[in-house]
Amino acid sequence: MAAVLGACGGGASGVTPTDNTVKFGYWSAGTGYYAMIPKVLEEHPELASASGITIKAVPFANLQDLYAATTQGRVDIEIGGPGPAGSQAQQGAPVSVIGTEAVANIGLVGKTPTTCAGLKGKRIAQGAGESAAILGIEINQVCGLKPKTDYGVVPASTPADAVAQVVAGTADFALTWEPHTSRGVNKYGLKRSMKPADLKVDGHDLWQFVIIANDRLPNERIKPVMEAVKSAATWMETHPEESDKMAVGFGQEPGTVKTVIAEKAAPFDIHVVDDTDKKNVVWELQQVKDLGAIDGFPANGPFRK
Repeated sequence: MAAVLGACGGGASGVTPTDNTVKFGYWSAGTGYYAMIPKVLEEHPELASASGITIKAVPFANLQDLYAATTQGRVDIEIGGPGPAGSQAQQGAPVSVIGTEAVANIGLVGKTPTTCAGLKGKRIAQGAGESAAILGIEINQVCGLKPKTDYGVVPASTPADAVAQVVAGTADFALTWEPHTSRGVNKYGLKRSMKPADLKVDGHDLWQFVIIANDRLPNERIKPVMEAVKSAATWMETHPEESDKMAVGFGQEPGTVKTVIAEKAAPFDIHVVDDTDKKNVVWELQQVKDLGAIDGFPANGPFRK
């Protein structure tokens, strides 16, 4: 999950006091439902204009390219995980977590249900990003098991790839989140082997998706950005048919996102970061570091002073 920094002094961020356009980067191949926010804001500009800004959605097929673009200022904000932001900030990148989007919605799908005891010695297909780190925290905290020591890790490029490995028999379980979990269940007949509730860490909210900004984004833009993000999430939840059609463009099966919305399986939690969030993120980053997924992070977290 080590972040790609690139040249931090790269091109202009595209945001100046006289320009209300905010370039919003997102990983088009992996995050599915949660990454649709920028596209919704671009296609429905009235949602952002109500907060005095205009959103330009910038897709990235490769997650590391997205992280690099934000550190270099080629995009102003991104949807990502606290881990990369912490690692980048520790290395001197001008990035900070400005808001939250969703707590961990991570579970395991497989051909059979399982328990903590049933994971020992099994193979879990997963990527190398924030979600894999969160799963590592959850299984360590809840089950007392460590990746590569107590269970095998099978590399996967995306959640869809992880699911495909279970179907092919090269992994026992796949790390997924919605809508990828529902896709694995509906399309391939897999089971929800361990649900997010089964892996909930007591006393801590693990933030899977946060809003990360290049520090050139003016402070006065933070609140309007988060207002726009929340408006987009509300639009998605109240327009399931349109959201489902958009999700197909993100590689989802028709009907999957509509079902996710109806079942409230992928809730948003969108707001400007507060002191409680900061404490939870710092705790999360320490667990990620202890598992060896990042080398370090600023002592007070990747936040603006």
